[in-house]
Amino acid sequence: MRFDRIKKLQKKLNLPYFTDDSSELIYLCGYKGSFGALLVLEHDFVFFTDSRYYGEYKDIFGKNIYQVKNSLINGLKEFVKKEKIKELKINAKRVTYDTYLNIKKELPDTELITDNETVMSMRVLKDRTEIQKIKKAITIAEDAFLYIIKFLKPGISERDAAVELEYVLKLKGALDTAFKPIILFGERSAFPHGVPSHEVKLQHGHVVLIDMGANFENYNSDMTRTFCFGKIPQGFKEIYKIVLEAQLRAFNAIKPGVDVNHVDKAARDYISQNKLGEYFQHGLGHGIGIEVHEQPRISYLSKGKLKTGMVFSNEPGVYLPGKFGIRIEDMVVLRSESPQWLTDLPKQKIICI
Repeated sequence: MRFDRIKKLQKKLNLPYFTDDSSELIYLCGYKGSFGALLVLEHDFVFFTDSRYYGEYKDIFGKNIYQVKNSLINGLKEFVKKEKIKELKINAKRVTYDTYLNIKKELPDTELITDNETVMSMRVLKDRTEIQKIKKAITIAEDAFLYIIKFLKPGISERDAAVELEYVLKLKGALDTAFKPIILFGERSAFPHGVPSHEVKLQHGHVVLIDMGANFENYNSDMTRTFCFGKIPQGFKEIYKIVLEAQLRAFNAIKPGVDVNHVDKAARDYISQNKLGEYFQHGLGHGIGIEVHEQPRISYLSKGKLKTGMVFSNEPGVYLPGKFGIRIEDMVVLRSESPQWLTDLPKQKIICI
């Protein structure tokens, strides 16, 4: 069970595969340290690390662990020569250029072959355990959101609210935040990924945008809610309804085999029909798992088809410079015949605290 993903990868590979990417190591073998690498062979594998992690992981990896004395590449070099490996696959999107150069230097007779798709094609389809962890990460974020909307008071800065939210996410069970929380007040809510400021303080009549996520057992959540503080500003209610309807139209377009850009189009066309298309400035969504942004990309620029087991965000937004921005973001899993919301936090009624 522990190394089932390595066994599955072995069946897909026709050549040895090397990775030192942290997200691939978590996915393939559960390694969570900061110094490690994996060499997957046809019927075996080798995990490389140093003395800092060897003691912790030797019982997990058993005969498959190898302690290096200085560099991971020197460990790889020894096994490449032992196994007489002439061709070695790497994920060029994951291996750093420095690592690539070191491999070329130490193994000049071994040809490096790019394979960016095989592990990704496995990761993009989440199994039941992965979905359960993501769901727990969502629940933690939802609980923290309900806390933070009660915590907000006039005069608090965006930055102080974001720091409190980080603390509460961890207090409620997160291993860490999925990313630095985004909390924006007033006209700054029109910055899709603005950075919370010490100077901007919450005032009566401000729109508040909160984009947040939790990491639970190395799996992430991502959600955004937009609401009002004290009173609802002019035009907010109408645009909120448009964004919400766009999100629901995208959700209804989600089916196995559908082009990912078709889902984006369902939301984007509705926003454009309401003469707000120029203010929807990003793709509709992205895959979420071990990383906050992974495949699939749900965008008008993306290619590919939806498959059962994919987990991704659905997050249309409208951002009016100098006024306010509205984004509603929830997570979706595609089941065998239809999508299912993973986020439970209500959104139909406008929140005004």
